[in-house]
Amino acid sequence: MGPSVSSDLFTVGRTLAVLSFPFKGYTSRFKDSLPPREDVPVLGRYESFDRFLRRATHKDPDERFQDAAEMADQLTGVLREVLAAEDGRPRPAQSALFGPERFAARATGEDANASALPPVPPATAAAALPVPLVDAGDPAAGFLAGLTSLEPAQLAVTVASAPQRTPEVRLTLARVKIELGEHAEAERLLDEFEADQPGDWRVEWFRTVALLARGELAAAEPRFDRLYDLLPGEAAPKLALAYCRETTAPADAARLYELVWRTDDSFINAAFGLARVRLGGADRAGAIAALDAVPESSIRRTSAQVAAVMTRCGRGPRPS
Repeated sequence: MGPSVSSDLFTVGRTLAVLSFPFKGYTSRFKDSLPPREDVPVLGRYESFDRFLRRATHKDPDERFQDAAEMADQLTGVLREVLAAEDGRPRPAQSALFGPERFAARATGEDANASALPPVPPATAAAALPVPLVDAGDPAAGFLAGLTSLEPAQLAVTVASAPQRTPEVRLTLARVKIELGEHAEAERLLDEFEADQPGDWRVEWFRTVALLARGELAAAEPRFDRLYDLLPGEAAPKLALAYCRETTAPADAARLYELVWRTDDSFINAAFGLARVRLGGADRAGAIAALDAVPESSIRRTSAQVAAVMTRCGRGPRPS
């Protein structure tokens, strides 16, 4: 095969690897691969960088970054994480792929009053995740941009009556159907979208979000992990993966929440998730510290302070 965008970006990825750590055997033993993460300190410390390099240098060209802009966006996100880890200063920035966090997920009903940090239902956690951005080139992009403030039921009716049934209209409607619990209809709409737009990563994102919304965390977790591989510089897959691991791998969930929170303190769900996991592990001081870190400018500052006071007073999770 001759030169291609994929092969050029592969070369960039290999060059970054050689420049980033003592890469012994890169022309022999690791000619077509990277050393295990645990054998390279910088890759073990910065998981997102490790995942970035592994995607950039994947043996299968279809699994690599497909253009330089995509690669640059993800590398910039990874760089923000690395810098924030080094000096402790957040590096918030608007994503090129996702919108902002939609709302801070919280429990409702009896659980909401049972402890300082009650568990968040899967459907609520799914609905709170950042939403992939609409393709600006879609004919209905302007129409959809004006509907962001509508509640799911209102949005479903409005989008269903859109003047044009474009791919982005179908994708938006699928997302809303997931939030409304109409999963069969959401899957049908995703199938329609995929037929028009094959290879769009957002189909896998919404299918995995649907699994999370249905409470199928064991099925959703490896797929969010795969999306983290695909989008190593984005916060959204890390938030979703952390939620899936709160019970099965709490230490890893805390690490992911802390990574997101340290990089961008506008992700309030990361702070509350980190506090939940720490409190569940009997780290009351750590939970309080996470809650106290919620900025005064946040609309959740008051609820964070209330939760911190309740935590200080000993109102932890109820015994199961």
